[in-house]
Amino acid sequence: MPRKKSNLSQCSRDAKRMRIIRSQESEQIHAARLTASQERQARLRASETSRQRESRLRSERSRLMAFRNRESNEQREARLTADRDAHALSRKSETFTDRESRLSSLRALSARIRSQETDEQREARLTADREAHALSRESETFTDRESRLSSLRALSARIRSQETDEQREARLTADREAHALSRESEIFTDRESRLSSQRFRSLQSRELESSSEREERLRADRERNNNARILENEDKHGHRLQTARENYNLTRQEEELFLLAERERVREIRHEETVDQRQSRLSADRLRHRINRISSNSIEGSVDNLDSDVPPWVTKEKSGFLYTPRINYSGFFFRRYGDTLPVL
Repeated sequence: MPRKKSNLSQCSRDAKRMRIIRSQESEQIHAARLTASQERQARLRASETSRQRESRLRSERSRLMAFRNRESNEQREARLTADRDAHALSRKSETFTDRESRLSSLRALSARIRSQETDEQREARLTADREAHALSRESETFTDRESRLSSLRALSARIRSQETDEQREARLTADREAHALSRESEIFTDRESRLSSQRFRSLQSRELESSSEREERLRADRERNNNARILENEDKHGHRLQTARENYNLTRQEEELFLLAERERVREIRHEETVDQRQSRLSADRLRHRINRISSNSIEGSVDNLDSDVPPWVTKEKSGFLYTPRINYSGFFFRRYGDTLPVL
């Protein structure tokens, strides 16, 4: 691994002499010098006050910002690439305890930074995050997406398995409030798109489930509904019934609108049909109505009494194209003709 470039001053004679000395030192001497330097810095930082620490960090940030402002695009890309490689190597070699400690420090730092940001800064950060996520998801493959969703599901399951009852109730309450706010602000098109996506996702899930999984799902739904209704008070009971009535009325209104649109569509079709098409339609309607008027009792009576007149659907032209489930065709022909069917 190549040594890190020295940051000694380029102007002093002592700095030149020191660079020559460091270029000639062995790997052992180089490692020992760095270790001693790190220990000395650790001792100095352990003894410094909070004001001295803030002053040092401020100076380092100013110096780092000035250095990064002078670097070119190529130097910036090279620096970022080197940082990513160094982070990847560091994270591969870290233990579980090191990883948890690093993540805990990052969470604390992020919480401290976000607690100090203004509303404008928060909105700018959230907007930048949404744009970055959108760009990342547009470029991801199907495998990347499945891997991301699988990791999120595993993370969510692990977090939820560790939460207490109070934390679970708080999470569910926050989710309900967030969903309520989101649905209050959505327009009709957004609502229809959301419901359509839910229906499609539900249909896909139910098509893939086995009979045992379906029974288990229905049983869980029944138990959940029963438990919810046992625990509800009079206000919740009345609100649920009111919601059910509103949904029923909304469904009836949608059905009436659909039937009205269908009647209008049929009216337009019949207005544009020719005389021959109208006569053919009326003839088919009369035949269908005549067959539907034949009750099951009359059909059974005509089958039992073989001397009675043959029902009209036996000899009526084109009646075979109008199948009626109420008529027992096979039973009639078998009882009247046996195995020898007539040629109509």
